[in-house]
Amino acid sequence: MVRIEVVKKTLKASTLHEVIIAMVILMLVTGFGLMTFINISRYAQTVRPLRAQAALQDILVKIETRGLPAENTVTYSGGFKIMIQKEETNQPEGLILLKLTSYDTNGLRTGQLKKIIPGDR
Repeated sequence: MVRIEVVKKTLKASTLHEVIIAMVILMLVTGFGLMTFINISRYAQTVRPLRAQAALQDILVKIETRGLPAENTVTYSGGFKIMIQKEETNQPEGLILLKLTSYDTNGLRTGQLKKIIPGDR
């Protein structure tokens, strides 16, 4: 027969000071973690419009080198939906106002670019 011996030990309890110090340390670590998360989230929010503007500039360069599309069109570049709109200007004849507007995957407008270009392209 196996005999199990029960050892009676008393556990030393933590004092109130130790508990408060542990809570303060935990709160500081949590605070620094939240600040880091917020800064990273804010950085991600500011990068999206910059990427959209870069995609709009890329489409504009393609339009200037290859010529205007036939009608108002929608294209996709860099993960953005880009709407291309053409409008005739009133003042000097033969100029076209080109509006490029980018939208993200949620349909929110992330950037817009306007440029007047010659219409004979």
